[in-house]
Formats: sequence, structure tokens, C-alpha cells
Amino acid sequence: MNLGIFAVMLGKSTFTLILTFFIFFNVKAFHRHENPTQNEVEINEERILFLIDSVLSLKNPPKWVVEDLQRLIKLKYETPEGISNPTSTKKELPSPNQDLFACWNTSKINPFPDSIIKSDTGTVLVFTNQAFCMPFAGEITSPYGYRDKHFHKGIDIDLNKGNPVKASFDGVVRIAKKYGAFGNVVVIRHRDGLETVYAHLSRIKVKTGDKISSGTLVGLGGNSGRSSGSHLHFEIRYKGVPLNPSHFISFNNNTLRDKEFLLKKTTKGFMVYPVHANFHKVKKGESLSVISQKYGLTILQLKSLNGMPIKAKSILVPGQLIRVS
Repeated sequence: MNLGIFAVMLGKSTFTLILTFFIFFNVKAFHRHENPTQNEVEINEERILFLIDSVLSLKNPPKWVVEDLQRLIKLKYETPEGISNPTSTKKELPSPNQDLFACWNTSKINPFPDSIIKSDTGTVLVFTNQAFCMPFAGEITSPYGYRDKHFHKGIDIDLNKGNPVKASFDGVVRIAKKYGAFGNVVVIRHRDGLETVYAHLSRIKVKTGDKISSGTLVGLGGNSGRSSGSHLHFEIRYKGVPLNPSHFISFNNNTLRDKEFLLKKTTKGFMVYPVHANFHKVKKGESLSVISQKYGLTILQLKSLNGMPIKAKSILVPGQLIRVS
């Protein structure tokens, strides 16, 4: 029955008294156990929502009722779910994907099993309400992709020892320690399976579990680990799979290329492009050379935009879509 109709039938005073005690006994029922299990909390979620609605129906609800309900809400919605690392349970992971919680690991750079992307076809990453900060505004000395027969999973940004390195997006620090060839490295978990990696630091300024904002100082530039000179090795990963940072970031003006990006799964990982990217449909007999001249691009730029091997010959098929911006 609608609470308003019930109130009219009983009279305001009687209704208020009955509802107040109803709320009191229901709220207290949740506190019979000091440490309820996750299942106990989840089973009562509908009752929690009903109690909130009931309290809002009172013109001047008693303070003790409101305080008890607030404690109940805090108990329910601040209870960590499926986070395996005890040191991080007090932190809110900034990702709504339940399958990613089990991959909260503070010892491995890539804790994700191959199976986590097995059924993926693609996704959309939205940055509409997300601030962005360049980790360091320096010259790109080594791009993403194959380098001397080895695959370079990120980009290298030139800097001097001691230069500030900042977080690109809001997130939670998953790793902050010395780690093999990465040297002093920080890994930050962002929303929806996205992570960023900051390697070869001389000093680390954050710790595992820290909840940080875009632009937060995470460390100082350096030459630690397997490095041939001071620089920042920067990576963007989705569920552990490296993505080309230049597909997200315009290094000419150090800003995001768009607010929404499409991730399309390929045989080698994920192809990334802005939602508003432009494409050319390949016609019979067209080559990269012909297409590059048509759009005022170099063949190298076309290959980079489309994730093609830089040195290998690329064969185009009529009807194939080639990204041109």
C-alpha cells in the first residue's frame, strides 16, 4: 500500500509513531551481528532501500533513527567485495567490473589470466567526466611497437633524473616498488580494466592502496631497472593487454584525442580508436601509398593509426576499413 494513503487512513500522528518504531526495529535487526557476512548484507538490500524511503516519508525523523540508518548504509556499501589483498580492502576500487576485483594483485605487473578477454569482442571507454594529465611533457624517444625484433609495450618519454612524473587519470595504486627490468615502477588501476604503468623512476612517491587523482605526483624520473638513460617508460593497458598510448593521447598538445574510445579485439590484442575517427573504405587496386597521398598522411602515420607492423608489408583487401584520422 502507498505510504501516503496509509498515513491518511491512520492519521498523521499515529502513522508517524508506527513508522518510526517500524524503522527502529528493522534497523536494529541488521545489527544483531557485529560482523555480518556479505550474503547477509546482500539479502537485506531491498529492505535497506525500503527503510530509506520510509525515513524520507517522515517530516522530522528522530535523529537516532537517521544515525542508525546511516551506519547501516555504511556497513552495506563500504563492505569490500572480492578483494583478495587485505591491505587494500579499505580502499574503493574505481572499477564496477566484478570480474576485475579478483585480479587485484600487488606482486605482478600483469595479474590478468588470458581467459579474462576470451569472450571479449570490444568495449567503449568513456572519459567524459575524467580529468587527464600527461605523466610528463617531454619528447617521445621510442614509440610503441616493434623495436629491434622486440615488442615495446609502451612509449619512452625523455626526462631528467628528478623530474616529476604524474598520474594520468584518477585511480588506485596497485603496485609501487622495484620490479625487475621496470626498475622502480608504479601501476595504477583505473576504471573498467584500464591501468597505467610508470617505470624507471628514481624515487616512488605513492604506496599500494593509495587512492589518487589525475595529476598526483607518483614519482621522480630516473634510470632504474633495464634502462640506457633517464626516461619514463609509460604504458596503458586494458585487462593486462598493452595498448598504443598514441591512440589515446595527442603528443603534439598533450591532450586526449577524444572523450570516448572504441576498443576492438583483434588476433593480437585490441585496436583503439576515437569514437569520432574517420575511415577510408579500400577500393580495388588501392595501396597505402595511394591512400596516404589522398589524405595528406605518410605511410608510417597510416600504419601507426591502424596498428600495422611498421616494417612489414601490409596487404589491403577491397572493402577493408582504414583509419585516416
